[in-house]
Amino acid sequence: MFRNFTTKDEESISPLGFTLDSIQLTTNSGFELEISDLAHQIKIIENLNMKSIMVLIFIEDAINLGSEVKLAGNENIKIKLSRVEPGGIQKSFDLNLQIAQITNYSEPTPSSQAYTLLCVSNHSYLNNKKLLNRPFKGLASDLIKDIVKSDLKSDIDTRDSTKGVMQGIYPNLKPYDAIQWLMRNAHRDNGPMFFYETAKDGLVFTSYFGLLIFKDEPFNTYNKDPFFQFSLDGKEPNELYNEEKLKIRSINTSMDTAKLNSANNGMFGSVLNTIDISTKTIDKHEFSWKDEPLTNYLNDFSALDKKMKILDTDSSLFDLNKSKQYYQSINENAFDEQPNYHANTAGNGLLKAYTAGELLNSFSFEMDLPGDFDMTPGNIIGFDALKHADISEEMSDQDPSEFDDEYMSGLYLVHGVEHTFNKEGYIMKVKAMKDSLISSVIDDFNESEGVPITDD
Repeated sequence: MFRNFTTKDEESISPLGFTLDSIQLTTNSGFELEISDLAHQIKIIENLNMKSIMVLIFIEDAINLGSEVKLAGNENIKIKLSRVEPGGIQKSFDLNLQIAQITNYSEPTPSSQAYTLLCVSNHSYLNNKKLLNRPFKGLASDLIKDIVKSDLKSDIDTRDSTKGVMQGIYPNLKPYDAIQWLMRNAHRDNGPMFFYETAKDGLVFTSYFGLLIFKDEPFNTYNKDPFFQFSLDGKEPNELYNEEKLKIRSINTSMDTAKLNSANNGMFGSVLNTIDISTKTIDKHEFSWKDEPLTNYLNDFSALDKKMKILDTDSSLFDLNKSKQYYQSINENAFDEQPNYHANTAGNGLLKAYTAGELLNSFSFEMDLPGDFDMTPGNIIGFDALKHADISEEMSDQDPSEFDDEYMSGLYLVHGVEHTFNKEGYIMKVKAMKDSLISSVIDDFNESEGVPITDD
């Protein structure tokens, strides 16, 4: 049993604390053994685009385990990680996994070997076992739930439903591919759908609209305030614990705010070209953000503004709304009464969902945080950033909110989380993104004089 930053009563004194309760390995012959003493690091990777969590277990093997039990992949691994937070609150991850690959083999010393066990959820193994070739009919959300339960033998938390009945035949697709096939035409309230797995909640199916419901009560608000430590004076242990949990240890951003690539991906709009193979007709569905701006955002001001121009010309960036072209074959006469698989592409609701998804890539960053068992992809978090300047003297006399960085601050959607457990403690790398700002994306500088606009 491996404990870190815990008291003798196993209560964590820091959000870095955790207990590795067990790692149980079941070999291909059915033999069970405990290998937690061999694990030097566990990393759990999850994000909105992954249908299974990925768990990396770094093993330093001085007992020749790999040869003795003939590790070959496919073994079952059960992991339990836990901690008791102040107030006696119990948190844990209980994971049932399969070894998919054994990688990074090395010999750090003459008497030991090291390697990494790459593990995935059991439903990933079942996905490679099945091919779906049966008829289907229903809402995309219900069809996906049926695939998960019937073919992947797993449970799913369906938090939102799609609109529009879909009908067709699965054309010899693996379950994951069938789910992705259905999601291409699934949307809700002009936003994209997400199918993913987390260590905390298992498989989840939801919509961007469903996630936005929680923006009025964000999961947590994190900060990079260099003066934050002064707020710790006179605090109770549980208050110190909770405040330390909100500290950003480090931050890295790769803000890809340029609009050229975004235009090619359909940020400003797109065109869907449908070809009906039964009636031999071609139709177009067009969507332009400029003509029909989306209304659901994380923050008050969209990352797009109609004032945006191409260089110094009078041409608008929104004239690039046809840069992204989609092509789709349909069959209007496939069924007598019910619409076929592509019926949900009618109109431009799907194109709006594609634009909303691309807008989420407008601003993103990664931050290292103390560990939190409740942090998952799909959470909405707040981020308070200060302007980058030496403002300590000014801050001592004025309201600190006057120095907020309105460009970086605001609400973000958690896209991915890497939970890492090792001798340094429990830390997380969190990738977050947003589609909007807390103030206008257009600057407030006077164009003629090049100075900030004032009341004078």
